[in-house]
Amino acid sequence: MLATAFDPLAAARDLKAAGFESEQAEALAAQLRFAAGADHADLATKADIEALRTGTKADIAEFRTATQADIAELRTATQADIEALRTGTKADIAELRSATQADIAELRTATQADIAELRTVTQADIAELRTATQADLAELENRLRTATQADIAELRSATRNDIAGLRAELGTIRWSVGLIAAFLFAVGLRVFGLI
Repeated sequence: MLATAFDPLAAARDLKAAGFESEQAEALAAQLRFAAGADHADLATKADIEALRTGTKADIAEFRTATQADIAELRTATQADIEALRTGTKADIAELRSATQADIAELRTATQADIAELRTVTQADIAELRTATQADLAELENRLRTATQADIAELRSATRNDIAGLRAELGTIRWSVGLIAAFLFAVGLRVFGLI
């Protein structure tokens, strides 16, 4: 099909004859002239939009799967670390208990006063170790929880920003497609002599 030059004055006259007011006819003719002179090579087709939509859905699904896998891996690693710490702490307590009992048995023959003093010191050490271990566990859990929550919030924000950007691009594409459709409709009417 051969391209024909667009005559905005003729288009405005035709639009006025069709019942458009003068300002409306001139504005539409100016927009049609702009659309006729625009480079349409960069406009997206339905296939381009569908490919972008499919790719975006696939990216989001992949991102969601990777994020869930990372969270599961972090949870497993955290649980393993806590269990290893618990096991180590139990072994340390058992070792300390064993050493304490040996010391008590040895000191029992020497003096009852020394045994009482050693018992008090040992119990204090155990309580201090328990308190320190509990504090360390609580601190580790808080750090992991804070880091995990921050990572999730950051990923959620980035995903929302990506989706908002894609929605804005889709709106621009829809507007452009609508303008082209109106132009092509007007040209079709002109070509077939309907206007």
